[in-house]
Order: sequence, then C-alpha cells, then structure tokens
Amino acid sequence: MTICSICGGKDNRLFSAKEMMFGYPEEFQYSECLSCNSLRIVEEPKDLQKYYPENYYSFRENKSGLVKKILKKQRGRYVLGKSHLFGKMLTKIWNEPLVASWIKHLNLNFNAKILDIGCGKGLHLRELLNFGYYNLLGIDPFINHSIHIKDKLSILKQDISDTKGEFDFIMMNHALEHSKDQKETLSHIFNLLHPSGVALIRIPITNTFAWKEFGTNWVQLDAPRHLFLHSEKSFKIMASEIGFEVSKVVFDSTFFQFTGSLGYVKGIPLVKQNEQMNFSENEMREFINKAEMLNNTHQGDQACFYLKKK
Repeated sequence: MTICSICGGKDNRLFSAKEMMFGYPEEFQYSECLSCNSLRIVEEPKDLQKYYPENYYSFRENKSGLVKKILKKQRGRYVLGKSHLFGKMLTKIWNEPLVASWIKHLNLNFNAKILDIGCGKGLHLRELLNFGYYNLLGIDPFINHSIHIKDKLSILKQDISDTKGEFDFIMMNHALEHSKDQKETLSHIFNLLHPSGVALIRIPITNTFAWKEFGTNWVQLDAPRHLFLHSEKSFKIMASEIGFEVSKVVFDSTFFQFTGSLGYVKGIPLVKQNEQMNFSENEMREFINKAEMLNNTHQGDQACFYLKKK
C-alpha cells in the first residue's frame, strides 16, 4: 500500500503513460491519489537527463532583435506602471508581455531581488532585465553551463538546495512538476523568500477538464519529465503545511491543452505536431474560447499560485 506524501491518503490508482514529447518507445507507471488527486511517477528514470535533450523547449534562447526588444520593453514598463503613452499604444496592439502580467500587481521595485527556479536559459529573466530589473538570478540543474550577463543577471547550473540568499520575488514556472520531492522543494523556496516577499508557482493542474477528457494523452502529463503533478486541492494542502498562505490563484490554461492532447490521441509526438497537425481558424478560436471558460471555472489545465508566508 502506498500512502500519499501530500494528504496521507491510502487509496490510489496505477496507470501507465508513454513518453510523447519526442516519441521515445517507453512507458512509465504513475500513481493517482484518489483523495487529493495528485499524480506521481512510481519510479524515477535512472538517466533523467536523457529526457532533456538540447532541443527541449525551455532551453531555447530568446534571440529577439533590437527593435523587438525595445518595443517589448516599452510594453512591459507600461504594464508595470513605469511607462505611459507609447507603452499603452503598443500594449493595445500586442497585449501584455506574459512576465509583466504575472507581476504587475506586486509593485516590485527595479532593485528587487528576483530568483527564477528551473529557468532553462532564462527567457523570463531576460525579459525582466529588458524591462529594467537588475538583481536577477536563475538556477537550473539541467543546463549545460552557467551563464552571466553583465553584473545584472546570472543563470547558474545548480539545484535549489545549493542556492543561498533572500529574495523579494521567487518564481517557478512549470518546474515544480519536474521535482520528485515536492515538500522539500517548496520548503527551500520558503527559506529563500524574504518575510514580506511573494512566490509565484505555475504548474499543470490535474483533476481538471483536460485530464478527465484525455487521460494519459493529456499533453501536460509529460511522462517521464513530470515526476509529480498537483490538483488545486493537493497544492493548497502542501503549501499550508510548509507555512505558506495562498493569496491568489489564477488559472491560465491555453489552447495547447486541446491541440497537444489531440495530437497525442493520434500518436503524434509533440516535436512533430507543427508539421503533422492542422487546425482551422474556427477550431483554434473554439479552443481559445473554451480555455478561457475553463479558466474561469478553475477547470483549465494549469494555474498560477501566489504564496506569502503566514
């Protein structure tokens, strides 16, 4: 009998899931807690690095041109309340930059100490640097080597357990699910966070429409890279136990929960879906509208949790 590490539940369901991002001919066993609906891989692969090849999506550098960077900077500064007319005009045309939309209500000064855990090559940190932030640190144990950009941004090849300091804002964007020991990881975040700081954890969410509809073909199950996946319920249980208060939850799922999962239903690996999957404009509009509806009812397949110390 397996006892759930999050809620202590004793009832679980075992199932097998294929590696589908790259189409490796391998299956992995997972366990679903029937009490809190969290999912965990039963046995972590011995060579996990194998499943993070160089073309893994989070390792792609953002090679924006100079003009594009300037325009994005003005949009970001407007959303953050630090720019006016020009940024407002650009935002109406291209919408808010994603990173700026996450932090716009936090009133972070440009000298705020910011940590991004599991950052790949630092796409989000590079955007923050472009907006004007300059106290930036990223960590990721799977990158090939550390990266330093002037004295404002460092991206270190290291684990969270090796990270020291105190940070005003810590973000973990779709990285927690890659950690098997959830409580230990969140405890490290708690210890690194300033008493008045905020942590943002963005993760896939189980027990929502996409998981119920597509099952093991749900694109964000992502075996075997996703070692542990939470429901909204299980994450809140864990956060409270660590000493956090969940101050805000924002569901931010996209059309990807449909397009990616439908590709898996057809047996098409994610890396081949651009060339082998075609959706009409009407279908894409329907997926976008449905994602928005699911987000409004907490049934989207991913969410942002804003955490503060109790």
